[in-house]
Amino acid sequence: MEINTMFVIDVIIVILGIYLFFLSLRMKAKKKVEKFILPEEVISKCKKEAELAEYLSLRLMFFSITITIGGVVMALNESVIDMGRWIYPVVGIVTAAFLIFYKQLTDARTKYC
Repeated sequence: MEINTMFVIDVIIVILGIYLFFLSLRMKAKKKVEKFILPEEVISKCKKEAELAEYLSLRLMFFSITITIGGVVMALNESVIDMGRWIYPVVGIVTAAFLIFYKQLTDARTKYC
């Protein structure tokens, strides 16, 4: 049995997306930034951690939903259906979601820390 490496990576992306979704819910509930999102040194320097957690939680939720859906579509492309060139927009959307979240994360660090 041959294991498709890209399928394994797609499954890891889906798992990461689900984990980030629950992490965003926990950040919103506890009003604390998780160490998985920002290093502890940065979090300890933040004067407005509750506001930072509130700001990031919704953005992290949207990012996690996007990569979860993208990972599922890419995994289906590798295993069940061949989407051909139609998979490229999905990869582009996931990449854009990452870049947008990264920009929002750096802006939030500047604003709240």
